[in-house]
Amino acid sequence: GLQWEVTILANILKYKTPGISPHSRRKIVIMPFRTLMSSYTINNDRYTDDAFSRSFNQHLTNHLTQARRFTVLDREYMNEYLAEKNIILSSNASTDEQIKIGEALGADYIVVGKIGQASISRKDTSIDIIGESRSSYQAEFDIDYRIIVLATRQVKWSDTVSLSLDAETVDRVTRNKQDNAASQGILSHFASIISNQLMSNIYPLRVVSRSIDRNTVVLNQGGKSLVIGDILEVMSLGDQVIDPYTGESLGQQEHVIATVEVIRLLPKMSTAKVVTGRIESIDELDIVRRIVAGVKDTSSRSWRNSNTRVLDSGGVILPFD
Repeated sequence: GLQWEVTILANILKYKTPGISPHSRRKIVIMPFRTLMSSYTINNDRYTDDAFSRSFNQHLTNHLTQARRFTVLDREYMNEYLAEKNIILSSNASTDEQIKIGEALGADYIVVGKIGQASISRKDTSIDIIGESRSSYQAEFDIDYRIIVLATRQVKWSDTVSLSLDAETVDRVTRNKQDNAASQGILSHFASIISNQLMSNIYPLRVVSRSIDRNTVVLNQGGKSLVIGDILEVMSLGDQVIDPYTGESLGQQEHVIATVEVIRLLPKMSTAKVVTGRIESIDELDIVRRIVAGVKDTSSRSWRNSNTRVLDSGGVILPFD
């Protein structure tokens, strides 16, 4: 019989994600945190465990997203996503729109956790001399969290944290704010501590440039991940330390060479001035670690050296890769 050779020229539509490709970063999902209490006290009002968990998750998502190290995927507004998906799949939508449907991303890692005891309380104090009252707040927070590799269900990082803010920090976070804004400010501060702990073990802050004339350095994070006035330690990296049992790297030795104070924030970077030490001793890519101020009665195992390896070609190899 006859044999035919056919050449087909086909144009295939491919959807291009707006902005930076999400595939250039590791993808992470923050699942709703479980709660060990049926309700939580916020300024003498009782909030359901679900409402409290959602509020904390939103703050944690904000901080991890603004750290700009992970592609943070949404798993909360599924009903809204499905409603939009149904519109795109309807007969009214063009083929160009329908190619978006196959682009949903799966997570590399998921963050899960449990919120134990937590409270934010207000105390009103009368000042008789001037005939006014002053409100002050107290805050405590207990939380367990884990980072899990989705493909293998392997726990890659786990920590238990008990936090209680001192009066000075609470006053700074809540100053001139009404009850709801004050409590949200405190909750955001707790979320920033958890986010910073998580990030410090995977993607520590680094110096990207320095100005000897201005006595300042530029850091590779900004947004909500830092606050003007934060005091940070600049660390020079020493030799690799190898675990004698596993042969794995425990990270590089770190030596404090300077402390810096954040003086300017941008969405993606920040500027800090040198407070102690010499600007000349700081090199590009030196690691910068936060000095956690204002936290008392803290129980946490997560403040340790990062053994993330930075590749010459760009990108990183995480401790658990």
